[in-house]
Amino acid sequence: MDELNEFLQKYATIRNKKKEVLKKLLNLNFGRMKVKELKELSDIKIVGVDGGLIKKEFRGIGLILGRAVAVCFEHSGNKLKKVCYFPSKSPNPKIESVSNDVISESFGLYANLRREELELKTAIDAIKIFSPDVLIRDGSIVLYPASVPQKNSTAWPIYKNVLELTKELFTLCRDKGILLFGAVEDSRSKKFCSFLEKELSTKGKDLAKDLRDCKFSDCELLNNLLSLGEYTPPLPYSDAELPFLADLGDFSKDIFVSYLKAAKYDYPLRLDFLVNRAGELNNFVEKVNSIAYFLSKQNQNYAFPSVLIEADARAKLNGTALDFVKSALLKNHGIELLDFTFQELRRESRPF
Repeated sequence: MDELNEFLQKYATIRNKKKEVLKKLLNLNFGRMKVKELKELSDIKIVGVDGGLIKKEFRGIGLILGRAVAVCFEHSGNKLKKVCYFPSKSPNPKIESVSNDVISESFGLYANLRREELELKTAIDAIKIFSPDVLIRDGSIVLYPASVPQKNSTAWPIYKNVLELTKELFTLCRDKGILLFGAVEDSRSKKFCSFLEKELSTKGKDLAKDLRDCKFSDCELLNNLLSLGEYTPPLPYSDAELPFLADLGDFSKDIFVSYLKAAKYDYPLRLDFLVNRAGELNNFVEKVNSIAYFLSKQNQNYAFPSVLIEADARAKLNGTALDFVKSALLKNHGIELLDFTFQELRRESRPF
């Protein structure tokens, strides 16, 4: 109990410090803006894209199952007129076996890049099939730094393909005037906190140090600073030389971030978006937040675009799919040949 009491005391101290800092920050004007609420989405097509993936390591092999689904919501007035799916409502997953060389080096990274590849291909095909006005990805439109492999990695060729597919998607959206953004469900980013710290530091305020010491995430901080239907001014995706941004070339300077408070009892959404036309940043951030708010405000406890909720429901996979593939392999190729290959790892098959 002594350990628990010590933990509770430390937590109370941190919480009280955060409350003090928040009180001071609430008196500051950091440029938050009010959403331009849309009463309806008139004659507009919105496509949401998400992917599902399962990876499993066995004694002699690794298996990856993945699929991606694009959902097209066609709105007319304040009603959802039509819903379409690509490649289908419930497509069969793609199956890939992975050697132990890949497993020992970068199995998780390799699998995540495969998922990204699937989602990008599906998004590009969906644009060609549905001709949407808006395309929303589940997650960021930028590959996270942790997903960039070393050049000598077995995952490097997949990364290069992901890079080219990202450029192709950005080019398509720019050429066709499609609004492209990603909704990040559980962001741990500190982009806005870093921005605010710098702003406060230039004004010689001790509050900058207090903010840094509290170690807020953006969503935690903005949940207390934003009111329902407010969003932050756009910030560049990063002011650092991130590997993927550098590889994107000129596109890197046109990717921005905004946070939207779309539900009373939920954290703000992080929205990463591409600006298609020079000099129109304010216009784009307003459109992104207005559309995201319209699609996300239905539930006061959970804010996420409805088109992505549907895409997630259609794309996600569970362990049953993996068991089915394993059973089919054993049945068709003989248990004597494959029983060791598909044997569970020792740490997952302890008898006690």
